[in-house]
Amino acid sequence: MKKLIFLCLSIIFAFGGEMRVKFSCENVHAVAVLGDTSAAKSFYENLPLELNLKDYAGREKIADLPVRLNFAGDPSSDGKVGDLGYFSPWGNLVLYYKPQPYYEGVINLGKFESGFDEIIKCERVLIQKAD
Repeated sequence: MKKLIFLCLSIIFAFGGEMRVKFSCENVHAVAVLGDTSAAKSFYENLPLELNLKDYAGREKIADLPVRLNFAGDPSSDGKVGDLGYFSPWGNLVLYYKPQPYYEGVINLGKFESGFDEIIKCERVLIQKAD
């Protein structure tokens, strides 16, 4: 019986325990769902954060993180519109509003599911664990 209860709890956590984060500035809100990676977990553990966003290369918004994220074992990737990423060489959080080709050191953290078009217009955001 104990094994069955443990199995049920494991399944509930696996399917209902996704990491969701809320970005806010003034009356603007956006929600992103993080992936199951070392970097995403490290980012989530460091919340809440208040960060300044600045435009970079006409394709992404970046913010300096106060800590380096653990990305051990995470593959590099590209950046698709609406993706949330980590640029490991500089330690930046990245919000992609135009596609970014594969680049060594770009680690995907997750994807925005709402509010992305408005949040990238903000200069300062509060990032918190979503309820």
